[in-house]
Amino acid sequence: MYLEGDAILIKDRSGKGELLTLHRYQVHEGVIKNGNRSKCINKYLASGFSRKKAFNEMLNYLHSHYDLSNTIILSCSDGGSGYEPSVFYELALGCKHYEHF
Repeated sequence: MYLEGDAILIKDRSGKGELLTLHRYQVHEGVIKNGNRSKCINKYLASGFSRKKAFNEMLNYLHSHYDLSNTIILSCSDGGSGYEPSVFYELALGCKHYEHF
């Protein structure tokens, strides 16, 4: 299983010019080729303007849809604030084997 996370800054369209942070976690079971394109297998995306809510949504999804004790998880992120290896380790807690890149 592959677990990824990141945040992006987007400009508020209300005219105030504020920057909003959109947090995103994604999990999938691999990739298949479809012509020149690749498609994630069983992809699930948790996102929102609250990192904590997106994190909890992904945590709940992982534990309710997978038997993590029989699952190998590979995770990656840019290591930015809130996306350190320890955050992904918490999501992968109880899995058979875990690696972060």
